[in-house]
Amino acid sequence: MIRRPLVLAASLALAALVSSCAVHDAQDSLGPSVYDAPPAAQAMPSAKLGLPPQYRVFHDELAEYGDWTLIEPYGWCFRPAVNFVAWRPYSQGWWEPSDSYGWIWNSNEPFGWITYHYGSWFYDRFQGWVWQPGPVWGPAWVAWAQIDDYIGWAPLAPVEMQDVPDSPDGIFQFVRAPQFVSSSISTQALYVRRLADTRGALRSIENIERVKGTAINRGPDEYTLRSLGAAVPTRVDDTRFRRASLPDGLALPDEAQLVRNSRRMIDVAAYELSQVRAGNVPNIPPPAPAPPPSTGSGTPRVKPAPTHSPNDTTHVKRPPMPRGGKPGGKPRPGTPADTTRG
Repeated sequence: MIRRPLVLAASLALAALVSSCAVHDAQDSLGPSVYDAPPAAQAMPSAKLGLPPQYRVFHDELAEYGDWTLIEPYGWCFRPAVNFVAWRPYSQGWWEPSDSYGWIWNSNEPFGWITYHYGSWFYDRFQGWVWQPGPVWGPAWVAWAQIDDYIGWAPLAPVEMQDVPDSPDGIFQFVRAPQFVSSSISTQALYVRRLADTRGALRSIENIERVKGTAINRGPDEYTLRSLGAAVPTRVDDTRFRRASLPDGLALPDEAQLVRNSRRMIDVAAYELSQVRAGNVPNIPPPAPAPPPSTGSGTPRVKPAPTHSPNDTTHVKRPPMPRGGKPGGKPRPGTPADTTRG
């Protein structure tokens, strides 16, 4: 004999099953269920979230080649996965002349098509060389200099940086003019300690021109290079260099800003050179202990809170220096996969 409560429970369970099947059949005929929860959105990395929206494309493009570190007040900066003991920006590649932009840096590094044509590089004593994103494509964001038959270049620091940090071996790289057009320029470059035998003044090369609304420095002119023994190669088409897709209307640097930024790099180099010629140890710090190696995963890293130690060059304030001399002195009188290709 079957008890009535059990019969009632079985009847209710069967009714619920039939109702559930009917509901799912109706939903299947209408498409996905409105009750199905959407897949959880993937959390945006903190570095990408911290970048201005127009620069987030850089985060995605560079993720596999290094990581991002927060350096205040400059924001999130990219640190490539390289050997920091021997590496510096604008060293692994070569210079090519173009009609529109003058000398264009052609990098053979996979991240070079972005980091050498947008933004700024600076040396941080804890992180090494890091790159701050910028809005405008240029042939190379560097300061240019000449001393005797040497041509030099140095990465332009961020415009908001009040005091340019020192870097190991000096801020500029130099090569003799005939080697300037070499495709193996990284093996030819010299630093300020090797220029003790020079006699001329260090002068800034300011071949400034506005191209498509952007102020750029075209670098050394071809006439000067030929007069110094360089065989200038055929000019290249600048449109073959890859560009990033950034929104229009971003702030463009003007000529005065570009000149000011270049001249403060020259002031640092002139002081370093004056120390070399005087036989003093240049005011150039030894390389800091190598930072933890980059994973190349785009994982953000955060710089420790500043201690304002004299050894932290991001906080050192040097006294103003006259152009071409040491502090307190007199101013000088008068003055090959090519990854950049689309």
